[in-house]
Amino acid sequence: MSADLAKQIRNIRNQKGFSQEVLAEKTNLSLRTIQRVENAESEPRGDTLLRITEALEVTPDQLLEWNQVEDQSTLVVLNLSAIGFLFTPILGAILPLIIWITKKDRVKNIDEIGKKVINFQLTFAVFIYALESFLYLAPVLELGLNAWLVGLFNYLNIPPFLFQAFIYGIPYIFNLGYIILNTLRIRAGEKINYFPSIRLMR
Repeated sequence: MSADLAKQIRNIRNQKGFSQEVLAEKTNLSLRTIQRVENAESEPRGDTLLRITEALEVTPDQLLEWNQVEDQSTLVVLNLSAIGFLFTPILGAILPLIIWITKKDRVKNIDEIGKKVINFQLTFAVFIYALESFLYLAPVLELGLNAWLVGLFNYLNIPPFLFQAFIYGIPYIFNLGYIILNTLRIRAGEKINYFPSIRLMR
């Protein structure tokens, strides 16, 4: 458990004028448990954290926010980790998710930024996989779209290998541009924006 979080619990208890014995009584926890929490020997989770925050009249989120630190570099790394989409679309969501899970209670603003990045990259992955499925099934279903696009490229004397580059290039460039732009926004202390995005994580 973070010593800062233990210190915050102790400070709030003192501000309320509670002794450790009084806090133990209000939370129905043992005195030893309160002592271990305030000495950073034990991390309060679940019901224990809820009891302490209710007795101190703060929310768990408020208590955890006091323990968070400014760490712009972590926010930048989280955002840049989405570049993993260049290897495979879903990796653009998995890498930020790993960083978000490990840091979400320790770094300020990482919860908001992490969810925006992950939601956008999941939306991107769904779009790309849906696009691949559509282009694969188009000739089978005789939709004609695939042949129409190929015919258009032939008419314009554009080499066939540029067909897929055109189809996939636009969303990939769009994604990469967003990542670069939002990295600059994070470094400038501004809010990031990812659109369009399905809010899969709220």
